[in-house]
Amino acid sequence: MTARHVQNALSKLKALAILPVLAIATACTQVPQSPTAGPGPVDANPDTAAQIFNAMCLTQQPGFSGTAQAATKFPFTYNSTFGTYYHNEQNLSVKLIGNPVETCSIVFITPADANATLARFGQVLNAINPTDDSVVVVRASRSTDGKNLLNARLSAQ
Repeated sequence: MTARHVQNALSKLKALAILPVLAIATACTQVPQSPTAGPGPVDANPDTAAQIFNAMCLTQQPGFSGTAQAATKFPFTYNSTFGTYYHNEQNLSVKLIGNPVETCSIVFITPADANATLARFGQVLNAINPTDDSVVVVRASRSTDGKNLLNARLSAQ
């Protein structure tokens, strides 16, 4: 065997060794999917909600095309029936609304006072992304168990 044959053989082995790594990397770029996924059992933390909203909505403008990739940074399962990303631990979800997508929405439940939670959510968003001047519409209502359900929406720009 010549040195050239050895080099060719090594090149082929290196290429084969890279294939499993690429397959693993590709598999890790999507969140798990389940038609029965639902929100996590723990009340949501407004700081976490703000960080997720920033990563999946605010920084994915215009059009929110990077939202699915951003979801891979958090413990989400995508409900393929409803088109909703559900947090595996906290009672929190993110959904892209419209076809084409017009809105990115986050919904989370907390037992804390709605006004204090909304204020904290806004403070964290402003601290993370102080130069963003997007208009975020936020609503609060009561869930069936008396907790506060908060919804923040951002329309595509």
